[in-house]
Amino acid sequence: MATMIDTLGYVKRLTAVGVSREPAEAHAEAFRDEIAAQVATKADLDAGVARLENKINALAASATADLDAVQAHLDSKITGLEARFEGKFMLLHWMCGFNLATSIAVLWMLSRVR
Repeated sequence: MATMIDTLGYVKRLTAVGVSREPAEAHAEAFRDEIAAQVATKADLDAGVARLENKINALAASATADLDAVQAHLDSKITGLEARFEGKFMLLHWMCGFNLATSIAVLWMLSRVR
């Protein structure tokens, strides 16, 4: 573990204001040990990043699966609607053809009446 604080400089500052060397060194070491216990190391950060990446990947996989399920559901609904409209469209073709034939027949009969 790298030293997080300059303990020698810390001791020098304490001795400069009248604290004897032995208590100043003990205080500097205690302070260093307390700080070192609370500071994250590169390994701690790397582990945290790895955990976050795993969670993100799991969420991405879950979201992809959910989107695939929604897409499949929408595809089945669209296929059903297409089938219904295809039947209606064929009926509409027959109705238009029948109306056209009837209109032509009526016009032909009206043209013969004169």
